Amino acid sequence: MTPSPLEILLREQIQKNGPLPFADFMEQALYHPEWGYYASGRAPIGKKGDFFTSVSVGPLFGALIARQIHQWWEQLDRPASWTLIEQGAHHGQLAHDLLSALLLQSPDCFDASSLALIEPFPPLQHLQKETLEPFLPKIRWYPSLRQLPPCEDVHYSNELLDAFPVHRVEKRGTDWIELRVDVAPEGFVWSRKPAPSGAHTEALAQATRTLPEAEEGFQTEVCLALRPWFQELSQKLLRGWVLLIDYGLWEEESMQALRREGTLRAYQNHQRHPNPLQSPGEIDLTAHVNLSAVCRIALEHAFHMEGFTDQHRFLSSLGMIHFQAPARA
Repeated sequence: MTPSPLEILLREQIQKNGPLPFADFMEQALYHPEWGYYASGRAPIGKKGDFFTSVSVGPLFGALIARQIHQWWEQLDRPASWTLIEQGAHHGQLAHDLLSALLLQSPDCFDASSLALIEPFPPLQHLQKETLEPFLPKIRWYPSLRQLPPCEDVHYSNELLDAFPVHRVEKRGTDWIELRVDVAPEGFVWSRKPAPSGAHTEALAQATRTLPEAEEGFQTEVCLALRPWFQELSQKLLRGWVLLIDYGLWEEESMQALRREGTLRAYQNHQRHPNPLQSPGEIDLTAHVNLSAVCRIALEHAFHMEGFTDQHRFLSSLGMIHFQAPARA
């Protein structure tokens, strides 16, 4: 089979610089501006795609999130102007469903709201503009959180953190070693060669010190991208909330024996792909979010934990409000 341009690029990088940290491999497999799975805009979502999200089922998910946003707007004493921020908006369907519901449920909150989409990739911006065409006067795009002006806001996301690139580590003796990606005649393979010293290896070593004890050969993931993300977010949020909807595990859960090969998964056509190193840019790569790390890092950056629950309870509680509320003409 003829290798793809992204495979060729990754091979050249490895041959030149040595085995890649998996986080670098995953970053390019998902977000290379031309050939990345997400960045190219080719990532299929829904029944005919590679995976479902709650948004795929219909507009009710967005309508329930709108109920929560309206409550928060009321708690801030109904500001005349505030910002809703979505990151990882894919094709923009959640934003469309949310704004549509907000317009129906609370026109005053809708009028006060503007929408900022954090989207660095032009193909996805184009798709989002098509989906959100009725609301374009209320929307601005920013390539990163760094470019976003400080504001009162709600930052919300659905399955964002599970797509952050992760490093893979394996327990060897009393230490954790990094699993990196090398090339062999049969394709990309895992390498256990000692990693060169550098900023990322020092940060990785520090992050693994918080992991619970594990047996020899146990593998897991570490997401170093969480800390700089929370740091940037803390600098932009003057007052408001961060709503993170994702799937994950507490550290103690992730270190159980049944997960000795970690939580890294690859998906294609709603089926688990057997090799996450095969066909970079053509399959989805994801890992369960380390909920312990999310809470720990958020608190370090002066966030306060207002609530933590599973999606079923969160949506059920909003559903009680939603279905009891009188419909507007």
